[in-house]
Order: sequence, then structure tokens, then C-alpha cells
Amino acid sequence: MLRIHLLQHWFNLSDPAVEEALYDSRAMRRFVGIDLGREPVPDSRSKLIHSVATTSANVHDSRMLPALLHGRETRVWGDSAYAGQTAVIQRVAPYAQDFTNKKGHRYRPLSAVERAKNRTKSRVRAKGEHPLLVLKRIFGFTKVRYRGLTKNAHRLVVACALVNLYMSRRCLLRLT
Repeated sequence: MLRIHLLQHWFNLSDPAVEEALYDSRAMRRFVGIDLGREPVPDSRSKLIHSVATTSANVHDSRMLPALLHGRETRVWGDSAYAGQTAVIQRVAPYAQDFTNKKGHRYRPLSAVERAKNRTKSRVRAKGEHPLLVLKRIFGFTKVRYRGLTKNAHRLVVACALVNLYMSRRCLLRLT
């Protein structure tokens, strides 16, 4: 049932449409028959999404940092919106080093060295943005679809699970 539910979200199908698609498509039948639960779980370093947090639009991203960290991180990479969150990072993930970008101010702009460090940090951080690209471009998650946070949160969690399947597809296909 979970795989059927994933197919519904992946291809934006209704209940009757997914049932008909399962009759018509051998690939979909094979997908529903594959037991992915027995395969080893890929490591978080393979660009998989390990945490999802949904809020209303008026909550700043940095407020959700404790919900996004699992506590075993060794490094936390963030853009300048997460500047000043070192105490939160140390509280939630005590062994993590803070690699967030520095923020310039009106009368104290960043030096050339600080800008170069930010550029290096951004290159590393960009690899973590790849699942968001897959979420938006391949699965079409660019806007919320429903009214209410609960339904949209459910759709986002399922879409993130699909992104993880997509990101680990080569590893999973090698194992079959």
C-alpha cells in the first residue's frame, strides 16, 4: 500500500487512476512488488533527506533548526540566515562544528577573506541543495496544493521519501 501511495504522489494519480495504471504498466507492478524495506538504508552522506519540518510561512527557517538536526552531525553548513545559531547547534548537536556563512553588516562589510570562506562553504552547501532541485523539478513540488498545514505536511513528507528513492536509485538497482 505504501508503494501504491508513492505512485499516486509521484504521478499525481487518483485512486481509480493508480489502479488502472497498475493494470497497464509492468514497471509500476514491478515497483509495487519490490520489497525496498529489506535493502540496506543508504548513508545520510548520499544526499538523502533525513528530516522534514513544515511550518506556516511566517516562521523563519532558522527557528526550525532544532527540528532539522538529528544530533549526530559533525558539521552544520548553513547560509547567512543561520548566522548566530551556534548556541542552538551546540545544544542540539554537541559534536558539530558550525560552518554557517558569515553575515556582513551595514557599517562592517565582509572582508575579502570572509567572502572567500563563504564561497567555499557555499560550494559544499550546494550539494545539499540537490534533493530540493529533484523535489521541485522532477516531482513538481513548487507550490502547496492544499489548504491547511497538515495535508501539505503529509504531501511534503511523501514527496521527500520519493526524492530519497530517486537519489538512491542507482544503489537500489545495483542490489536487485
